[in-house]
Amino acid sequence: MTAVERRDRRGNLIGPNLDLVGKNKRFLSRYPALSAMYSRSLENSRALNNDPRTVRKYFRVLKKTIDEFKIKPEISKTGHLYM
Repeated sequence: MTAVERRDRRGNLIGPNLDLVGKNKRFLSRYPALSAMYSRSLENSRALNNDPRTVRKYFRVLKKTIDEFKIKPEISKTGHLYM
């Protein structure tokens, strides 16, 4: 089984080669929806939200809100946090 063939401008095959033998070939034959894919770049809006300054700002606002409304978090026996 091979991945969807992608070619560059010159017609050369690019991308992962999935010519497999044994178990992997049988596994992939049972699940034809699986295929090799190229990773996608992170969307700009998501990348900006991974900025440490943005994360710190979020938690400052969260703490201020919890303090302002006197929210008391409760932790269950299983470790889940409820507010």
